[in-house]
Amino acid sequence: MALEYYDSFFRQYPAQLAEETQRCIEGARAAFAVAAEKETAHVQRVLSERVAETGVAIARKLAERPVGLHGGQTRGGLWSALRERGVQPRGAPTGPSG
Repeated sequence: MALEYYDSFFRQYPAQLAEETQRCIEGARAAFAVAAEKETAHVQRVLSERVAETGVAIARKLAERPVGLHGGQTRGGLWSALRERGVQPRGAPTGPSG
């Protein structure tokens, strides 16, 4: 009688173990998904802040530079200023005079 009881009890054990394991895995999966979403939002926010800061820094540098040094308001002067910073825009003249 006792052996039958233990046999029936332990026969259910693998199924119960598999069910509990599946619940644990799904819980961990959900927790990781939430953490990944939070980290993604944080990284996107930091990246957009850095891009904005860089844009402000570049604009500030250009604004502080005297107009006469980069050729005034002419198109050639703009190309010259960009080339000095290592930028070669598409369609820009390639000659030294801009």
